[in-house]
Amino acid sequence: MTTQAIVLAAGQGTRMNHPDLPKVLVPVNGRPMITYVLATLQEIGIADPVIVIKHKAEKVRETLGARRFVEQDDRVGTGAAVQATAGELRSHEGLIYIVNGDHPFFSVETYQALAMALENPQVAIALATSQVSSIEERYGRIVRSSDATVERIVEYKDATDSERQLTEYNAGLYLVRSPWLWSALDRIEPSGVTGEYYLTDIVALGIADGYQVAAVGVHRPSEAHGINTPEELAIAEQLLKERV
Repeated sequence: MTTQAIVLAAGQGTRMNHPDLPKVLVPVNGRPMITYVLATLQEIGIADPVIVIKHKAEKVRETLGARRFVEQDDRVGTGAAVQATAGELRSHEGLIYIVNGDHPFFSVETYQALAMALENPQVAIALATSQVSSIEERYGRIVRSSDATVERIVEYKDATDSERQLTEYNAGLYLVRSPWLWSALDRIEPSGVTGEYYLTDIVALGIADGYQVAAVGVHRPSEAHGINTPEELAIAEQLLKERV
């Protein structure tokens, strides 16, 4: 069974104070943040992932060179971004990693842990999770049923007050079975709150289809650190220095 990967890199990054760059090209210790993601994928044997672009797409193409790019259409949200890769990957039979291009710290060990979870044929999705340090953090929360199995993910903007009290959150790395992924994406409806198509909605669809969803804690808490603001960029640069 072969494995492919999708890197989500369409974001504008309006809070990053780099108006001339799409977010994934903002440098972290001298390198565009997305290059750390691509290097880890290369390390696990995926040399040619599909990269979803939109904002300043030509600049991303110029910076990264000859790669498999697809451009997201006018629909918004991570679900729409992944759907844009259907022309490249809908016929793929195997597994597909989906990772955010602004999350440079996921380790080989965490990627491998997701792959181990998919060795169970009853599992359709494995996703990396971590724990919030404050309930004010605006990450999608993992909702579990009474027997502690994963039930769904609720995005922070859509969450109730009680759901925002949950501490386990979606870290932004998935491994999903294909071709089931595409049947799920075809059924996603836009959020009534934001109008976005959420990739996270495939979790509830997987459960409805009779599959299991595996939540896998990241190998190290710092792996879940994403970069959306100058403050988070400064933390990322310090994390990289500490690793070196």
